[in-house]
Amino acid sequence: MTNGTAKHDIVTRQLQLEGVEVAVTSYRIGERYSCTVDNIDPGAVIGRGSGPDRQTAEEAAINQASMKLCLSQASQSLNRSIQSLRPPAGASSSGEFKALRNK
Repeated sequence: MTNGTAKHDIVTRQLQLEGVEVAVTSYRIGERYSCTVDNIDPGAVIGRGSGPDRQTAEEAAINQASMKLCLSQASQSLNRSIQSLRPPAGASSSGEFKALRNK
């Protein structure tokens, strides 16, 4: 244990957040609590929070992770929509536009 950075009172739990299984790990460092939220697979940290108590730290980290997951899902949905609007490779849409224009 060096320089007061030892982690104490560690609690880890799993929950569903925006349809994704995540791990919430909170721990005490000195008089404050810190929390990380990771998305288990691939295990990247997607939320961090800290506060004077465990609940505050967890709420901050979960809110941040939830926002990131929502933005990621919205981005994926937008990309799927864009892909569905593109013509298939090798297809020419100019003939379709000419036909519509001549009506």
